Amino acid sequence: MTPRKVLVCVVSVCLALASSAFAAGTVTYLEHGLGNSPGGEFIFQTSGIPGYDGSQLKTFCLEWNEYIWKGGTYNVDIGKVAKQGGVGGFDASLGGDPLDPKTAYLYYHYSQHDLVGWTNDQDSANALQYAIWYLEDETTLPLNAGAMAKANTFLADASTSGWKDTGPVWVLNLYYSWPGCGNIPCQDQLILLPPVPVPASILIGLIGLFGLGTVRRHT
Repeated sequence: MTPRKVLVCVVSVCLALASSAFAAGTVTYLEHGLGNSPGGEFIFQTSGIPGYDGSQLKTFCLEWNEYIWKGGTYNVDIGKVAKQGGVGGFDASLGGDPLDPKTAYLYYHYSQHDLVGWTNDQDSANALQYAIWYLEDETTLPLNAGAMAKANTFLADASTSGWKDTGPVWVLNLYYSWPGCGNIPCQDQLILLPPVPVPASILIGLIGLFGLGTVRRHT
């Protein structure tokens, strides 16, 4: 194998690892923040989530027709699709409803506290949830004039953002463990994560493979 082919292999494996789903701890639904139920903001206590170290998470949901309950603790797996898919957008070949890059853009800037048009009030939260549901092909709810204007601002900003992938924004697929029924799918949420590290053993093996290919080329 030539060094170029080995390098392509290394990059492909790293990309696959970085985009695959993985199990990661639990979240407990503490309280509802701004906005009106059944949408966000939702406030969770995390446990075992990479980069959160037991801290709280403020987020928004992806599906309109799934639910969570205050005080409930949910098992989590993290990926780039909402596995149940909600009302629309489900693609069996992709394993669920893939996260829209425009949704990722909005949530990323919400998390960074620099989302254009966000004023930290009820209208802002309702509008952001509406925009997310709109982008994810979910059923939408009526909004008052102020919230609708904000939703249109969010959607216009996302549409001109140029984001082509979901970057550091991931989907929290939530499951409630019910005795005798296994893990029941619940309302999936958004989360901003640090880069997912490639396991050291795999990385060392790939580096060794690359080195072996280089040596063979020069002998």
